Amino acid sequence: MNLACDSNLFLTGTVYTPTGEPLPNAAVEIRILDDADPSRVIRVGVTFSLSDGTYGVSLPRIPGRQYQLLAFSPL
Repeated sequence: MNLACDSNLFLTGTVYTPTGEPLPNAAVEIRILDDADPSRVIRVGVTFSLSDGTYGVSLPRIPGRQYQLLAFSPL
């Protein structure tokens, strides 16, 4: 994770297949988790991986919260 400034985060990563190959066009869903109520999930949005499997997204820094990223392979 790269920190862009105090109020924002810039997350980058690569989505891989189970065999270790980079996965293009994968949907990466971003969620915010609530430590006080684990059943509460806020869906922030979706980004997609590029042809080499990489993605990047800018997000607000929210004290006391964690982000969860889920990757889904294209059909």
